[in-house]
Order: sequence, then structure tokens, then C-alpha cells
Amino acid sequence: INIANQYRDLVKTIESVPEFNGVVFQYDGGDIVVSISGLNSFAAATMAERVLRATQANPTGGKLLVKTMGVACFPHDGTNMGLLLGALEAATERSQKHSDHPIFLAKDL
Repeated sequence: INIANQYRDLVKTIESVPEFNGVVFQYDGGDIVVSISGLNSFAAATMAERVLRATQANPTGGKLLVKTMGVACFPHDGTNMGLLLGALEAATERSQKHSDHPIFLAKDL
């Protein structure tokens, strides 16, 4: 399986999560960003848990296994795209450093 097919399969897995109503895109050298409108931090964390479970249950050839996630919410974590992505990157970095917390919320930084 080539990398493009792996990303396609990963996106399909994410989009198949119950109650998922968002957009998935590639960001910054291979990271995946999931954008969902209208969720507060609690609902976003719940959806992140569902997405993480779905992607781990259906790994795409092992190479694109999602292990950690950062979660940032508008407008609480950023009032524009730059601030929101900065908060998301910080939360993702924190989740990658703390394997006991695979999902980290920007509001908890």
C-alpha cells in the first residue's frame, strides 16, 4: 500500500466514526487535523477518543497508526486560525511527550 492510499484509508476510518461531522486534512509534514464545528472541549475530547479508538482498531498498514491527539476548540483556545493551530500544536506536542495521556486538551495547558 502506498502512502496516499494509507492516508485515504485513514480518512475513511475517521469519517466512519459515529456522529463524526467534520473535515480531515493533512497538516505540517504528515500530521492529520480533524476540524469539527460546534463542539465544546468536552464534546471534542469525546470525539477525539472515538477517533483514536477507531484508528487504532483499523490501522492502515501499521504506518499511519494514530497514537496521540491534541484537541483545541474555537474560540476558547484561539480566536483566529493561527492561534487555534498554535494551541493545537502545543496540545499535540504535549500528548506525544506523555504517552499515559494520548489525548491532550489545549485548555489544560
